[in-house]
Amino acid sequence: KHGIAVNTIAPIAVTRMTEGLPFTRLLGDAQPEHVSAAVVWLASEACALNGEVIAAGAGYFARVQIMESAGLHLPQGDITPESVAAHWAEIADMAGARPYDSAGAALMGAFARRQPD
Repeated sequence: KHGIAVNTIAPIAVTRMTEGLPFTRLLGDAQPEHVSAAVVWLASEACALNGEVIAAGAGYFARVQIMESAGLHLPQGDITPESVAAHWAEIADMAGARPYDSAGAALMGAFARRQPD
């Protein structure tokens, strides 16, 4: 309501924290400063994005979306760890997956799929 945009950077960079990990040699010139172009653009008045995640590093930039399966509503008397395990294949089926523009839209989608008990 105050016009504050919130976006996220998923950096791809070799840092002290990643030293010694097997994949770091594959990243070549993925230096932290190669992430900054996306950061500066997101912070600029020229950027109208809100609610986005950008992967950035070594000259690579990509929009990241979180996908959600259609899921499954368990009946009230059957919400147990065993029931989740028994229905995992259906819960995790990504055939009907879709991205959401916001956490609120994802929540509304989950409730819209709920079947009455």
